[in-house]
Amino acid sequence: MGTDELAHTVEQILAATHEQQEGTDAATVREHITQHMLHPSVRVAGILRSLLDLLNRLQGILMDSDDDGNAVIDAKNVAVYLKVVAEVMQVYKTGDASRLMFSDSRPLA
Repeated sequence: MGTDELAHTVEQILAATHEQQEGTDAATVREHITQHMLHPSVRVAGILRSLLDLLNRLQGILMDSDDDGNAVIDAKNVAVYLKVVAEVMQVYKTGDASRLMFSDSRPLA
């Protein structure tokens, strides 16, 4: 579950329990999650998502074509891509990967 989905779910819960109070809309809840929550699981999950987004964008610019239409690999972009991959791997090595997700902590029945 991403930050937007979490914010929307919290908004629905708050709307059901606290009729239209200030600060209960999804945008405010999302801002609270992204700007104010300092719990390592939340912050590391956000960082990992950002790194993965960057990785996907970099993947699209690794190759180009020269004037003759031949595929050319951009060495600078490959170097940056590999550094981001290393950072992603480091995040996964820092601890329990299941703690990087927003999830329901209740066991499944």
